Amino acid sequence: MAYASETQYRADSSELIAVDATLARRLDCAENQRWLRIEGLRYIPGKAEPLARTEVFVAAAYAGVARLLGRRPGPIYRWVEDQYGERVSEVEQRIAAQIVPEELVPTLRVEPGSAAVEIRRTYRLGNGAVALISF
Repeated sequence: MAYASETQYRADSSELIAVDATLARRLDCAENQRWLRIEGLRYIPGKAEPLARTEVFVAAAYAGVARLLGRRPGPIYRWVEDQYGERVSEVEQRIAAQIVPEELVPTLRVEPGSAAVEIRRTYRLGNGAVALISF
């Protein structure tokens, strides 16, 4: 959790989407389910080069957090908690090794073929509902 609060997230884009079949498999959800998709880069304070690309999917019920982008520091899951009176009770984390996708090589300023770690975090509320998923 310190990763989200000790780094700076700069969102490049956000949009409310209905997921296609491919993204539904990635999110483990139903096709056409609506999510707020936020994409951006994460930085260590004082460093010019990005630490990571971060993609966040917020369940449509909590999409109002988009208004806080660029206006409020801290992790997005806390925005959901504060704005909607919900509490995240479980965070599932999956870690996998992979090669940095070619389209991210110039953005992340790494060599082609560089190794990367993909971390998927699923944030669940007390009732078991998924509030957000980050990659």
